[in-house]
Amino acid sequence: MIWDPESQIVVAADDHAYMAWQSVVAHYSYVKHIQHTPLIVAHKSPKGAHPYWKRLERAGGRVLRAPSYRGPSDYLARNTAGSLLEAARALKGSGIKRLVLVDGDMVLTGVPELPTELSGEHYGHMFYTKWRDYCLERAAMVGLDVSVVEMYERELSIGVPYVVPMEIAEELALEWIRIIDAIYVGDKRWDAQMYAFSYAALKFGVPKVTQVVQCDGADSHTRPLDKSRPWIHYAYGSPLWRKQSWFSPRVGVEGVWSPPSGTPGTVAHAYLEQIREAGKWFAREGAPVYA
Repeated sequence: MIWDPESQIVVAADDHAYMAWQSVVAHYSYVKHIQHTPLIVAHKSPKGAHPYWKRLERAGGRVLRAPSYRGPSDYLARNTAGSLLEAARALKGSGIKRLVLVDGDMVLTGVPELPTELSGEHYGHMFYTKWRDYCLERAAMVGLDVSVVEMYERELSIGVPYVVPMEIAEELALEWIRIIDAIYVGDKRWDAQMYAFSYAALKFGVPKVTQVVQCDGADSHTRPLDKSRPWIHYAYGSPLWRKQSWFSPRVGVEGVWSPPSGTPGTVAHAYLEQIREAGKWFAREGAPVYA
């Protein structure tokens, strides 16, 4: 199977070192595994443009500079919805039929099979008992029928990668932003934007559910790689390595390109090796890794 040429991967990112190095790795991974150049949407940061973007472009990457969508609440995750909006507008009339929105901390190990319709990856924690009241209260805040939300609990427990048909991408992004602003009331939940996407999606129908992602975590340095789920989301870290250790724009950031290898065949090894490979690739392409 090859990657569908009518689908464009869009990487939601912010213009600072932490997201810049992740975007380099993401670009490398998609080119390596599916021969596809992702569109990286880099949202403006108060710290100014990071030098990695121009270097990545010289190495063949596609970077779309975009304004910040943090809004008056300074909610960083609002930029994810902004990435969908900016990509939808930039690619209008391009022949692309669907956008596949992902986070920067995601890499491939194979070729994913995705629906062509509106869909998202199942994340079971979203409707756990602990958060059920949160989910339903915020659904009611935006005028949704709570009984419908409960009926489609599984279909609404979704996150990246989101597949969004181009014909609804701009309208859905605007609705997503509107709902974020309605439900994000200072509670600082990072995943408020995930609930907001699900509620916005209902305007266009019930989304399909995928299961193509495996996450890292406390056991990812020993857990065998699941080849049936070709996307790795290294959001959480493991005892072996954590992406959060490389947040600083200067202090020790060059060390991100030399992670521990981990045990071959494990989830951690699969993404850590790609980080190492991406650094070597970036240097070979004449775009120095070390800022």
